[in-house]
Amino acid sequence: MGEKQRTFGYDRVKLADAYSVSELIAMAEAVRTDPANTDPGYGRGGLHVHTPSARRKLDNLSWAIRNRQALDAEARS
Repeated sequence: MGEKQRTFGYDRVKLADAYSVSELIAMAEAVRTDPANTDPGYGRGGLHVHTPSARRKLDNLSWAIRNRQALDAEARS
């Protein structure tokens, strides 16, 4: 079994420093596909697909991806 990835409490800056864009995308996909992150009210009049904690994780991961891309672009120039 593989080693568990550190999430740093889903801190967007620490995630951007520690992982590549592809790794961050894989982490976001893992959050999206985890059944525990599905909001039970969705489909019965609920608005959100994911639980509030999953939405916070996905928001932080998306910002980490953006920050990582900015760091990569800065390194190239």
